[in-house]
Amino acid sequence: MDFVSVAQVAAAVGTLILAGLTFAYVLFTRSMVVELRETRIAQDRPLVIVDADYSDQSIIDIVVRNIGKGAAKEVAFEFSAPMVSSMSVREDSEAAPLNELPYFKEGIDFLAPGAEIRCTWDSYFALLPLLRDRGLEEGISITSRYKDLAGDYAYKTKWTINPLRLSGAPHVRRRGMNDLAESVEKIAKNFDRVTGFRELRVMTKTEQRQENERLRAQTQAERKEG
Repeated sequence: MDFVSVAQVAAAVGTLILAGLTFAYVLFTRSMVVELRETRIAQDRPLVIVDADYSDQSIIDIVVRNIGKGAAKEVAFEFSAPMVSSMSVREDSEAAPLNELPYFKEGIDFLAPGAEIRCTWDSYFALLPLLRDRGLEEGISITSRYKDLAGDYAYKTKWTINPLRLSGAPHVRRRGMNDLAESVEKIAKNFDRVTGFRELRVMTKTEQRQENERLRAQTQAERKEG
C-alpha cells in the first residue's frame, strides 16, 4: 500500500473518530441540558400536602399547605376515609366530615407558595377514641392532585395523618406568633411608660398607682400649708 492509500485510510479513520466524538459530545450536552431542566423544574415545582397541626395542647387543626417553591393550580383531594369528628357523628348536629368542606370537595383553583388553609378537626379527647372505634388505626391518607402554574406538569402527593401515633406521648407545645402576640399584650397591660425630659422610666401598674397616690398626698399637704 502506497503512502497516498495510507493517508486516505488514516483520514477516513480520523473522520470516523471525530464524528464519534462529536456525536458523544452532542449526547452529553443534551443529557446535561435535560438534567439541568429537570433539576430546575423539581426545585420550582409546587408541593401541596394536607397535614395535621398538633401544636395546640387540646385541639388538632388540619392544614392544606403548599410547601413547594412554585404556585399550584387546579388542586383536588382524595381521602381514604371520611374525616369525621365528634361533632359530625352526632345525630343532632349539622356538622359534616372535614372532607366535605367546599375546598376539599370542589378543589382549590390556586395556591401560592407558602400559602396555607387551616380548619379545626377535633379535640384530642374526643377524636382518638372515635378513630379507634372506626378502625382507623393506620390513619387517613389524603392524595393531593395539582398542576404547576403553566399547566405543563401534573403532580400527585399522598400524605397520611394519624393522631393515634401520638397517643400516650408527652405533648410539647410549640410556640408561635400567636403566643408572642399574647405575651406582648400581657406586657402592655402590666406596664406603663412615663417619659420625662431626660429619661424614660418603665414601671408596673402597681408602681404607677403608688406614685400617683404619693403625688396626690404631697399636693394635698402643700395646699394645707399654703
